[in-house]
Order: sequence, then C-alpha cells, then structure tokens
Amino acid sequence: MRWWPRRRVYLDNLPKTHDLRFLLVFVIALTLVFGALYGVGYAVAGNKLPSGTTVADVDVGGMSPDRARIVLQDKLAPRLQTPVKASVAGKTYTLDPQRAGLTFDIDATLATATGGSPWDPRHMLHVLMGGDDLDPVVAVDDAELATKLKRIARHVEQKPVDSTISFTGARTKVVYGHAGRQLDSQRSGDRLVAALVAGDRSVDLAVRAVQPKVSAITATRFADKEARRALSGPITVKVADAALVVQPRRFGPALRARPGDDGLRLSIDEVQLIKRAREAVQRLPHHPVDARIRFAGDRPVVVPGTAGVTLTPTDLAKAVLKAVALKGDKRVARAPATPDNPKLTTEDLRAMRIRERVASTSARYRIVNGQGDPASQLGRLDGALIKPGDTFSLLGRLPDAGSPAASFVASLTYSAAFYAGLEIPEHTAGRFYSGAFGPGRDAHVEPPSTDLVLKNTGPYGVYIRAYAEKGQTSRAGVGHVELWSTRFWQVRARASARYNVVRPDVVKNDRRSCIPRAGRPGFDVDLTRILTRDGHKRTELTHASYAVLDEVRCTAKPLRGAAR
Repeated sequence: MRWWPRRRVYLDNLPKTHDLRFLLVFVIALTLVFGALYGVGYAVAGNKLPSGTTVADVDVGGMSPDRARIVLQDKLAPRLQTPVKASVAGKTYTLDPQRAGLTFDIDATLATATGGSPWDPRHMLHVLMGGDDLDPVVAVDDAELATKLKRIARHVEQKPVDSTISFTGARTKVVYGHAGRQLDSQRSGDRLVAALVAGDRSVDLAVRAVQPKVSAITATRFADKEARRALSGPITVKVADAALVVQPRRFGPALRARPGDDGLRLSIDEVQLIKRAREAVQRLPHHPVDARIRFAGDRPVVVPGTAGVTLTPTDLAKAVLKAVALKGDKRVARAPATPDNPKLTTEDLRAMRIRERVASTSARYRIVNGQGDPASQLGRLDGALIKPGDTFSLLGRLPDAGSPAASFVASLTYSAAFYAGLEIPEHTAGRFYSGAFGPGRDAHVEPPSTDLVLKNTGPYGVYIRAYAEKGQTSRAGVGHVELWSTRFWQVRARASARYNVVRPDVVKNDRRSCIPRAGRPGFDVDLTRILTRDGHKRTELTHASYAVLDEVRCTAKPLRGAAR
C-alpha cells in the first residue's frame, strides 16, 4: 500500500504526466518568491521614514520614528513658546499658542509620514518611492481657543445700527444705520493654526460683517410709502356722537417706525399722542366733571361733579393707527367711548368737611422789575386741595417758583399752614429778614430742592383760597392766603427773643450806577408752636437764622449841570 496514492488529473490537453504534486510545488515556489520579495522590502524599508521626508522644512527622511520624534519636538517646540501677534480691527493682541489650546501632535504627524506600520506594504512602497514635504498635525483644544478668542471678540464687536425714521411735525426723516462686525472665530482659529504650522509670528484674524435688521433701503421705502401715507392729511376720530379732527402736526410726532420680523411697521406712542392731542380731546362733549368748591360771598359751596365718558389713550392710539393707514376721505376711524366717573366725586368732597376758614395770612407787596408778580402766583395757588393724608409741594404747584414773588407767596402759605396746624415736613426761612412777616414765619423757595412742603395729617380736607387785592397802583397790592377746612387743632405760638444779632455795616459805593440799599441785621430766632386738641398737647420748635444785609450808601457826586 502506498502512502501517497497516485491519482491522475488531466486538464484539457495537457500531458497526462501533470498531476496534483506539480500544482503544489508551483504554489510553494510562488509563495517563496513573494516571501523573499517581502523580506527584501522590509530589509530595505525597515522601521524608518521615507527618504526626502520633511515636516515644516525639518528633514526627517530615513530616520526611525523615535529619532524623528526627538528631532521634531526639538525643532517645533520653540514655535509653541513664542507668542503670536494677532491683529484685528486696527488693534494687536498677543497670544500664547499653548495657552490658546494649540499643540503639535508629533505621533499623528509621524503616522502620516510613514504611511503605515513597518510591515505594511504601503509603507515599503512609500519608502522606495521617497517622502513628501508635510505639515505638522496641530491638536486644538476647542474650549481653550474659544476662551482666548472670546476675549478678543469683546473688543472687536460692534453692534449693527438699524436705519430709523423720525417723525417731526408733518415730516419724516430717515437716519441711516450701518453694519456691525463680529470676530469670525472659525476662520480666525484656522488662521492661527496655519500661522503656527508656517512658523509665522503674526497673523490677521478674520472678521465678518453683521447686517442690521433694518437696512437703509427698507427704511427709505417705508418712509416713501407707509410714512408718507400716514402724514398725507388730517384724520377724523369719531367718539359717540362727536368727531375729533386731528392734524398731522399733532399726531405725527407720536408715530413710530418699529422693526419687526418682516421689516418696519407703524406704531404710536400713546403717552406722546394723548399729550399732543389733549386740548382736542378735552373739547369732546360728555367729559366727567370733578366736584369743586366755589364761594358764595365768604361761604364755601360744593358744586356737584358729573359722570361722563372718556376716550382712553389706548383707544385713541388704535383709532389713529387705523385712520392713518387709509387715504383721502376714508381717513376716518371710530373709537369707543368709555364710561368714566369724576376723579373727585361730590360725596368725596362733602366728606372732607370744608366749611370754615381755619387760618389766613395777608401781606402787602410791591412789584420790582425782574421779581415777578405775586398776583399771578396767587392765581396758580388758588383752588389747591390737600386731601387727608396727602402731601402738597409748592414747587409742584408754581411752575416759576424761583422768583421773589414765589417766595412771597410761599411765606403767606407757610404762615397760614403754621396756624392751621398742618404738618410742615420741608421749610426754609428767608435768607434775610424782610419784616413783612413775623420772625420765623416767612419762607423761601427755589428750584430744584428748596421747597415748601405741607402734609395734611388730619381727617378733613384743606382747601387753599389765594387772591390779591390791587393797591392804588398796578405795581402794588395785598396778597391773601386762606386755608378752609374744619378745625382740628387749636394753635398757639410764641417767638423767642432775637439772639446772635449782627448789626449791618455801611458800604460806600462811589459808582454812578450805585443803587442805595437799607441794611438789615442778622439774627437767630426760635418759634414754638403749641397744638392742643381734646386735652392732648403737642409742642414743636422751629429755628430760623437770618444773614446780615449790609447798608449800601451811594457817594458819587452829581454831574455838573445836572438838574437838582
């Protein structure tokens, strides 16, 4: 029996002597040939980089990976340690590559250069054909790089400015905006990496324009179309059975061009509109009327208030916006009339028990050029009502409270309030004692902070009646301030003797323009107010300090030939 039985295999017309043993020998021979070639390739290529390989101009061809790693670390490390000057928007910033999260990945760089493991045929082929000039692989810590660029971005960023439309009177004006800018972090990061690879010590960071929501074209088109139509003529707002005609010069400045998702849209400032159209709105009929006090001789009478309807600012604004969007005779819109009660009802006013004069003060005055007219100031003060618990400011009541006439009215008011028992949180005595009022019973007011403030802490309302009686000339008269209520406190007062008295000096003036002036002494005085009610007693002390006013004597001789 044979160990290898012969079995004949015949292929086509080959000789019958070819059999399986021949095929096996052929395969073994071919394997040996390829194995020899592979061994030769490994012997030639080995564990080294292709000849001619450079990384960032550093020659590492023919080196082993370990040796190449040492060389690259030695040559590339200085690039990571040298700051990079980053310029953007006219400014230069210093960046430390390592602190910015940039490092060289030597292993990844060598893997690219070798093209595979030493036993990889592609590596052998790469070695035989020669290497290339390669860029080092840069590893980027995105979080650290973003942090550094964000600090720069804060200085670079400029927000875009929208184009706007302003309404002045019956005209519009387009104010053109401009684009903003932002740091392009992605492109700037790429440029930093490229600079590090190339060994550059400076780099220009990238910025990108940020367009405004409202461009100049959008604003111009809106002004030529919607805004022009809105101001093309008067509008009519119908309220109940009345009609209110509003001219563009009235509603125009209250219009606004607001940016929206689809461009600009027309809106309106309700506060500005009602302020500009208040006179026209007040001419509408059926307004609620507050209850008020009138005098029948020396007796206060309550005039009842009446309910009515009101045109609210919101309803007026909606009607105006609807009307301005129309053309010609169709510029009409209806606004609902809202039922409204008076702010001061008849019942409320009667409950305040304004029945008697609880205090009054009178003083003579003379109008001097530039000092104001006390009569006009008293007219503004007349009719003021201080409700229980309310506070009254004289500066708030008198619009030009900085004149001497205002301080005269303030002195009248303070003296009356003093004897009416009102609380006086703020009071300043006059700078100089004039003698028109008792010591410590005058007052000085001057915007913005020197005010006379009264507070009604009693249970009844206090009505201020103020008027002037003209004297023999139009520049003189007598001022009166009366406080009407129901008496709550009994008031007595006493003044101390004057102390710290300073006598005025005489100042001689030889100028032709000299105006003589009488001197007034300076002194301190204390005023005590004693308030009593139902056995309860309260004492208040007020201090006043007056400065000395020197006398001025004119010593200039009259001109020769002047009339005596």
